[in-house]
Amino acid sequence: MWSIVKREWKNYLKNPVFYIGAILVFLGVYMQLKPYLQLHYFTDEKELAKAEEQFGNEGVEGGYIPCSQEERYGVALKQIEQDLQSPFFGMSRQEAEEVVASMEHMSEKEAVAYLEQEYSFIIREGEGYFSYFDLKKGTLQEVNRYIEKKMEEACYTHYFAEKYADFFGLFMVFYAIILLAFLFWEDMKKNTYELLHTKPVSAVQYVLGKICGVWRLCWQLRLS
Repeated sequence: MWSIVKREWKNYLKNPVFYIGAILVFLGVYMQLKPYLQLHYFTDEKELAKAEEQFGNEGVEGGYIPCSQEERYGVALKQIEQDLQSPFFGMSRQEAEEVVASMEHMSEKEAVAYLEQEYSFIIREGEGYFSYFDLKKGTLQEVNRYIEKKMEEACYTHYFAEKYADFFGLFMVFYAIILLAFLFWEDMKKNTYELLHTKPVSAVQYVLGKICGVWRLCWQLRLS
């Protein structure tokens, strides 16, 4: 099998598809990492709003930061207040506000039990409310303060390396699959598979050798 791996590795280096794919991988990774190449603090609210349009509400790059436990609890209570006013519960706005006010100093567990016992308001795990609201839209000062705090916990290269590993790994998986499929097709075209039947190589060894050859090459490309 190792002779197949060695042969495949050499064949890949001779194939222009390998170099074209490698260039596309590096370009793709660069385009994805380009926004993270510099540490950037937001300068005004307009820039913060523009970032939200560009990156969405998935992280600090879009102006969203993690909620504290108290903030998450407060947002959950507001959602519960709205649901209590729905036709199913039929509460007035004042009644719903009174119920929520009585829950402000409860723990999440106490609040869940209280709603279930007093109003048959059942909150199932994973339904939302206390577990769903993890991020909030931060103000200019809050977002910059969060970035500064993160920079104190670890250096910039640490966070950049995480992004690089994520994107490069994703691109390399697709690259390896396409390269492997293309070279299998080349072998079938040249009747290489029929030729291997004349050699003491099993089908399993042949397939594993092809796969290992691709992954060996991709690993070396990653290290470079």
